Amino acid sequence: MSKNDFTKLTLKNVKVEFWNKGNEKFKPSIVISADDPAVKKKITQWVEDNRVGEGKLAGKAIFGKYTPDGEDGKTYYRYTFRVTDRTKIQGINGLGVSDIGRGSRVSLMANAFGYKTQFGSGVSKSVTAIKVLTPADDSNDKDMGVLMGDTDDEDIELDDFDELEDVADEIKPEDIPEF
Repeated sequence: MSKNDFTKLTLKNVKVEFWNKGNEKFKPSIVISADDPAVKKKITQWVEDNRVGEGKLAGKAIFGKYTPDGEDGKTYYRYTFRVTDRTKIQGINGLGVSDIGRGSRVSLMANAFGYKTQFGSGVSKSVTAIKVLTPADDSNDKDMGVLMGDTDDEDIELDDFDELEDVADEIKPEDIPEF
């Protein structure tokens, strides 16, 4: 095993909770579910091994915790990775970056790397590659599926459209006011 192998983290078939493409306030990032104990353990070990972080928090995996209303005692864990403009993103079956979002499934590779600036030093992390496995849950897609699967259009008669065409034929150019 080469010296740098431990800096790489590979997570396969993880669920995306949030995809931030970046804006003026926030850097691009991907938030994944760490509810699976194996995923959480793998991230925790990688952070510890590489001392990811800064100062007193170096080597401590910081998971976002989410407890929904109405679910007593149930806590969900999230982990955030930075995405850079050099992160490679491709998908299977024609999927791509536009298919990443809440509910999509991805495999990803992250890299831990040391930095030293005038503001401090530490070990940071970023995603180097994302493979999109399934698209995001999109309510628009679901709604379109409902409409396309709806065969209950009998309340619309094709003859009704013929009546509208007859009305259009009755309008003459002189009936339209000029402005």
